[in-house]
Amino acid sequence: MRIHKVGFKIILFSILFILCVNLLLWFYLPVYILVPFFILSLILLSLIILFFRCPNRKPANISNNTIFGSADGVIVAIEEIEETKFNLGRCFQISTFMAPYNVHLNWIPICGTVEKINYFPGKKLIAKNPKSSLINEMNCVLIRSKNGQKLLIRQIAGMLARRIITFVDENTDYKCGDELGFIKFGSRVDIVVPINSEIKVKIGQKVKGMKSIIAELREV
Repeated sequence: MRIHKVGFKIILFSILFILCVNLLLWFYLPVYILVPFFILSLILLSLIILFFRCPNRKPANISNNTIFGSADGVIVAIEEIEETKFNLGRCFQISTFMAPYNVHLNWIPICGTVEKINYFPGKKLIAKNPKSSLINEMNCVLIRSKNGQKLLIRQIAGMLARRIITFVDENTDYKCGDELGFIKFGSRVDIVVPINSEIKVKIGQKVKGMKSIIAELREV
């Protein structure tokens, strides 16, 4: 299992903190209390390490029209919206909720050029809340696909999320499956696609980044 580099500092700090706490408690607590605490500490450390796991996934059958999932999780919204921040007009928004046990690495969902990256400060509502797409802290990445159509990926902070990390740069070409970013501890990813796109998922469906097809662009 590969661990993503964004987790190295947190994992190292967690190991040192848990080690120090257990060493201190060794002198003050009886063994029958210390042993369960030590076991719980190991479980907590294991969960932190698992959170930063980084599967090596490459999508199959890449095309200029296929939009793969950017994240692991559950589809919690598919709706028509009026996208105003980037003047995309009427679009479909497809939202994936990432639970704490999901992989939290995000991927580029289609081959294309990153044209713009905008960070918006905001609240930290629970990521399942529909309002989170409007008022939560988020980072937005606008991509122009190979066929010229634009789509938007929103990395949205949830109630537990502490930091949104984005790896891509503006005016740079990327392949489908390249790393987009990482959201630490709870989050949501929206993919906003043209209104004429063919949606391939439904609400409540479990999806995997780079494994599940979210939508297909239609030629214009």
